[in-house]
Amino acid sequence: MLSTVALLSLAFVGHAAMYGGLRGAAQRGNHMLHLLAVAGWLGGLWPLLLSLRGLTRPRLRQEALRALMAYSRCGHLLVALVILTGIGNTFLVLGHWPVALGQPYSRMLIIKILSVAAMVLLALTNRYHIVPTMRIDEARAIKRLTRLTLTEIALGVLTLLLVSVFAMLEPQ
Repeated sequence: MLSTVALLSLAFVGHAAMYGGLRGAAQRGNHMLHLLAVAGWLGGLWPLLLSLRGLTRPRLRQEALRALMAYSRCGHLLVALVILTGIGNTFLVLGHWPVALGQPYSRMLIIKILSVAAMVLLALTNRYHIVPTMRIDEARAIKRLTRLTLTEIALGVLTLLLVSVFAMLEPQ
């Protein structure tokens, strides 16, 4: 509970708090949703890896399957929220798409968008390409899911690093 409050408090600093009035309230509310969705998606990837490992252990298999299915259901909603609130944040902060490539903020935001797009592509590949192959060769599918999930985590870390840098830049 306290970590959620700490996470949500980030919506009251930096670019998320640059406007007052109705626009500022919308921006902070949108940012809170964005933070929660990102935390759920990225934060759920490590337990996802542990659940994949549990599939290979007969005693843990049923619980691992249940956890994987629950994350898959929630993951769709979380990814959609990350995308929608990310678009909202972009327009609330910049007022337009980040097209000023000569500006460091816009350049880094575009790299962040591309990183998130790659994460979405990996997530979709995992769910709709690799998971169905589990019936044919489960061991190989688990290895591939693990490898791509680790890549997704690495991209998530890159995205967080980018945000930590461009959050200190003037939006342009």
